[in-house]
Amino acid sequence: MNKKRKDTLINAAIITGGFLLLYLNGRQVWTLYIAGTVASVSLLWPKGGEIIQWLWMKLAWLLGLIVPKIILTIVFFFILFPLSLLSKLFGKKYGLELNKNVSTTFKQQQKIFAKQNFLHPW
Repeated sequence: MNKKRKDTLINAAIITGGFLLLYLNGRQVWTLYIAGTVASVSLLWPKGGEIIQWLWMKLAWLLGLIVPKIILTIVFFFILFPLSLLSKLFGKKYGLELNKNVSTTFKQQQKIFAKQNFLHPW
C-alpha cells in the first residue's frame, strides 16, 4: 500500500470516528449516514477517498483562516482590553513621560552594580 492511499485511509478513519463521536454525543442519525458513507467510499473507491481527503483539507484550510481571528478577537476584547482599562484606572502613573518638554527620557540611577547582578539575569 503506497503512502498516499495510507494517508487517505487514515483521514477517512479519523473523519468516520469523529462523526461516530458526534452520534454518541447527540444521537443524530445523519451523523451515522455520513460516517458510513465516508468509510465505504474511502474503502471501496480510492479516487473517492482522495476527493473526500481533498475536501477535508480545504475545510481545514478555511477554518484555519477563520478560527484564529475569532479566538484572538475574543481574547482581546474579553481579557486584554478589560485588563488595560483596569491598569489605567488603578495603576501607577509612570511611563515615558512623552507629554513633558524634556530633553531626554533617561532616568538617572544611583545603584552600584556588582558581578552577582549579571550572573542570573532572569
